[in-house]
Amino acid sequence: MSMAILCDAYTLVNRSTAKIGIEIDESSASSLFVRAGVSARSKSRETMMTKLRRSLFPSLFAMSIMLLTVTAVAQNKIVRAGKDKIENEYIVVLQDDVLPQQVPELARQIASAHGTRAEKIWQYTIKAFFVRMSEERAEQLSRHPLVKYVEENARWYLSASQQTNVNSITCDPAVNCPVVDDNRLWHLDRADQNYASSTNRYSYTSDGTNVTVYVVDTGVNKNHQEFAGSGRVQAGFNATGDLIPADDPCMGFAAPLSVPAQPYEQSLLKSELLLNGHGTAVASALGGRRTGIAKNVTIVPIKVAPCDGNSGRQRQSSHFYQQNQIMYHSPNSGANSGVIWRAMNSGTTAATDPGDWPNLVGTVRVDGTITWKAVLDTISTTDTIIAGLDWILSPSNPGPKSYAVVTLSTYKLATDLQASGVEQSIKNLLANNITVIASANNQNGNACDTTPGRMSINNPDSNIANNVITAGGTMIINRPWTVDISDVGGNVADGPNPNGFYGLEPAYDSTKAVRDGRWICGAGDSSEICSNTTAIQSGNPGNSSNYYFFQGGSNAGPCVTLFAPAKNLFVASIGSANSYRDARVRGGHASGTSWSAPIVAGFAARLLQNNPTFTPVQMRTALLNNSVGTLDAATLNTFDYQGQPISGTPNKLLKLSDVNITSQPVSVTSSGPATLTVIASGTSALSYQWYQVSSGFDLATYNYGAHSSTPIAGATASTFTAPVSSTPKSYWVRVTNAGGSADSTIATVTPGQQCVAGMITQQPQSQTIIPGASATISVAVSGTGPFNYQFYQAPVGFYQNPTGISTATINTGPLVTTKQYWAEINDTCQGTLLRSDAAVITVQCTAAPMITQQPTSRVTSPGQSTTLSVSATQAVSYQWYQGNSPSTATPISGAINSTLTVAPQSTTNYWVRVMNGCGNADSVTATVCVLPGITAQPTPRIINPGQSTTLTVTAINATSYQWYQGTAPSTATPVGTNSNSLTVTPAATTSYWVRVSNSCGSVDSNTVVVTVAPAQPPQITRLQSASSLANSQTSITANWPQPTQAGTFLVAVVSVWLDPYANFTAPAGWSHAVTSEWNNVKVAIYYRPNNPGARTSETFTCSPGYHDMTLYILEYAGIAATNPLDKTALNGAATNNGYVQTGFTANTTQAKELVITALTTYTQTEFTTTPADGYTEVYDQYMLYHLTTAMYEKITTAIGSYGHGATVGVPAEYVGAVATFKGAN
Repeated sequence: MSMAILCDAYTLVNRSTAKIGIEIDESSASSLFVRAGVSARSKSRETMMTKLRRSLFPSLFAMSIMLLTVTAVAQNKIVRAGKDKIENEYIVVLQDDVLPQQVPELARQIASAHGTRAEKIWQYTIKAFFVRMSEERAEQLSRHPLVKYVEENARWYLSASQQTNVNSITCDPAVNCPVVDDNRLWHLDRADQNYASSTNRYSYTSDGTNVTVYVVDTGVNKNHQEFAGSGRVQAGFNATGDLIPADDPCMGFAAPLSVPAQPYEQSLLKSELLLNGHGTAVASALGGRRTGIAKNVTIVPIKVAPCDGNSGRQRQSSHFYQQNQIMYHSPNSGANSGVIWRAMNSGTTAATDPGDWPNLVGTVRVDGTITWKAVLDTISTTDTIIAGLDWILSPSNPGPKSYAVVTLSTYKLATDLQASGVEQSIKNLLANNITVIASANNQNGNACDTTPGRMSINNPDSNIANNVITAGGTMIINRPWTVDISDVGGNVADGPNPNGFYGLEPAYDSTKAVRDGRWICGAGDSSEICSNTTAIQSGNPGNSSNYYFFQGGSNAGPCVTLFAPAKNLFVASIGSANSYRDARVRGGHASGTSWSAPIVAGFAARLLQNNPTFTPVQMRTALLNNSVGTLDAATLNTFDYQGQPISGTPNKLLKLSDVNITSQPVSVTSSGPATLTVIASGTSALSYQWYQVSSGFDLATYNYGAHSSTPIAGATASTFTAPVSSTPKSYWVRVTNAGGSADSTIATVTPGQQCVAGMITQQPQSQTIIPGASATISVAVSGTGPFNYQFYQAPVGFYQNPTGISTATINTGPLVTTKQYWAEINDTCQGTLLRSDAAVITVQCTAAPMITQQPTSRVTSPGQSTTLSVSATQAVSYQWYQGNSPSTATPISGAINSTLTVAPQSTTNYWVRVMNGCGNADSVTATVCVLPGITAQPTPRIINPGQSTTLTVTAINATSYQWYQGTAPSTATPVGTNSNSLTVTPAATTSYWVRVSNSCGSVDSNTVVVTVAPAQPPQITRLQSASSLANSQTSITANWPQPTQAGTFLVAVVSVWLDPYANFTAPAGWSHAVTSEWNNVKVAIYYRPNNPGARTSETFTCSPGYHDMTLYILEYAGIAATNPLDKTALNGAATNNGYVQTGFTANTTQAKELVITALTTYTQTEFTTTPADGYTEVYDQYMLYHLTTAMYEKITTAIGSYGHGATVGVPAEYVGAVATFKGAN
């Protein structure tokens, strides 16, 4: 079905279905029906959608959607989800030009047309909806022209650590956590300093007050002691549909069992809390009062993972389960089953296993007093994440919809690089100035391979790169450590793991101090065995086999924006209101970039507190400006778990204090004293203390870490000048204010070559110049340097009038009196000053200027550039004038050089005055003579025999014209007079040209041909037409596009909707041809023969009263000048009884006639543009909800019967008229 047919259906639905046929003759009546629909001119989908959007008829809208479904021919647009696909679930993304307010109705209609329903609809961050259907139907739906693409729903994962121990537990440090001497809150200690050395202090003055962070995760327990009583955890939004609030996530699973639980089940209960408490842990790292970065931030939980996800216990016989608790049945255990069982009510299982448990989502079975239902085992899915992000910008969100922060610790492998509904939603959040922070994830691979982390600005793929801030993860080891993991260590304090193995221990190196590194193993530096450990060769294959890589650990690569703590963190758990995940307890650790993202988000909240209109770009810039490059480079660009190299990882570690160092001191090589500078800002007054690093420090082999330093007495400014030394010395500065401190990076001053004292080898030279001239003065110095120069306009030793130019050569500028200059040279290597002799610049008159070469006259074309020049001796300055020398009435602005470039349109005189302080010299007058310029060439003509035509040329600067017959530049046959036009009446085709002259010369026109056409019989030709509409008026006027020609024939079709009947009054000279009126509509045809010409408009009046009218006027050539009306016909009116015969026929009496038909109806209708029998539609116009008039013409070539048919919405309200006009013989 074509788009035109679709548009026809659109019109038919919008009106009644009655058809009116306009019969032409019996032999062709059945073939001459035309569709009443959208004009064939409206073929594009954009035009079609515009009409649909403006439609006021719901039935039309639904019909249009169904027709669009039938006519879809677009290519398949399915975004695949790979191994994470959820069968028969899809996200349907609509085209960009669909308006947000149209999404709900479009979603329902499109889904219905494909046999399903839109279960979820989004319109704020993405224009999309969620459906369940077969893959075959999804492929059909993807071809719908209003659908941009269809994305398979998919499972997403949390960026938490890999749990390597079944018996993972949480603990209350005040009650049952072992007492271990370590730094549990190292991520806070690390957050405000440059190096890994512990200060046991987290300094801050901003805390995220009045800033909102949306935590897109598993929900947040508002009653945990990290938040309790503060009211900072808002209600948020639950996108999962599991009916458990976003601010009280899955706590029903933590309630005590009503019967005693066996130890194995109790451990599983605690295990299931770990991932269900993921969002609470994330929020505590972000804004917990004890463990958080921004301790007063407002937290809005957006729950995108149901309580079923990655939690549960195996079925136990005769055990009590609460409603909504879930369990794995052992035949279906494991990650591959994909199905878990949810208790639909509270009750007790049977004493024995009731038999087969089908692995099919939706299956219901009874076990004892419990009804179980099989549900999908998943953390979060594409549709829940889109729903959560869409809620942020929806009216349902009472929180801010811009200048806020979103943290995402969930990910999916980016299997499709073309489109993603989640990524589109994130782009719209960024466009609304919401900063989005995502985890880099934990595959020890490339962050550019997962989404949304790949949306970092540094993604090499520009189609994906955006302003998401992607957080990688680091660890800290509070003992000597190197990055090279070269051996399996023993000596682990808490013994082997359950399999009898010790963890992989870093090699001990006493020469190194504590430093940072990228987290490259889930547990590689602790007592836990790291899963999926692979021994591969280091560097490239073939070197050494004792280098270990691990599957697990922070992703790296260019998509990482910066790094933040991730390994072995102390964060909140949901086992109870005061429970935590503690790295000191085996299996209780919290590791992963899941924590890096909220830590960065906490920093962002603090920045947003002080900069409330920060855009995502400004936020990224500020975070990077605050970060430090103190990560061990060996851990950045390494190899992934498959041995593939990872490069492009930034050395950026997050740091933020209320002191911000914006410019670090820079290492230098100097032969003399070296000045080091730091630039910092803070919320209160700053103080400085410079330190010298101990002499054993080697910057080349160890850039980062602890070091022994000594404060430098008196070095308390932002700059410090290091004294000359024969050995390298290293320095750094601590900047402090009331809110905290920040340490700079280390700068080393390396001694340069031995200084050779500077010596002036060439003194400035005295000179004599004329008044107004300038002098160039130089001084030359030998020695090691570098040297700084400063000239003074004063006697030697006086420091008045410094020149402001710090170079060895200066130009004095124009002088009118005698001056003297000397230079002071700073020998920075020696730290000494040198003084030059004085150079005396004597100013005296020696001679006035003398012109040695005068400017010469030029001949040029209008607007063409030409250059005049003068040469003179003793010249200091120039001034050019327009006019005759020596008139200074018209100086030329800016013309002060020895040359002048001009482009006059007409002949102009110029001269120049050459000057110095002793006098002037005036040049002769130079004339730039401008030739005539032809601005419009004569144009070719085609005339009939005996007809005259006028050729015209338009020129500037012209004083005479001479026309010639023939081809330019032949002057053999001059014609015409001294005029820019020539009227000729050639008997045969002839060529002409014209020469245009003035006193400067002449130019020739193009040759034009006047073609005398063979005699032709007169033809009927429409020359021009115009139309007009009038709403509730007493008259209507249409304006001719061009004044009419004499002797032509004019036709007018005028229609009116009237009640009661009204009468037309035509302009003077017009005659009436035919009128038809019925049921409040009226149409008439008027004509005017022998048009006198030069008419610019036509006005028809209609009285009595005010009316809606249409008017169409046409000008024809070739119509007979006498007795122009050959035949008229008036159609009959019909009642509203369906199809009617109108007798709408014109019978011509000669071969050459003009047939005009007019049809008017009181409905909003468009008539066909392709009527049968050779008619041409020349007018088809409707007024909104009112009058519609169509006019057709046919120029006949044979005697016969001519007419056409039409379909009209309301047959009782149409009228038609037809008139024929005789062609010239």
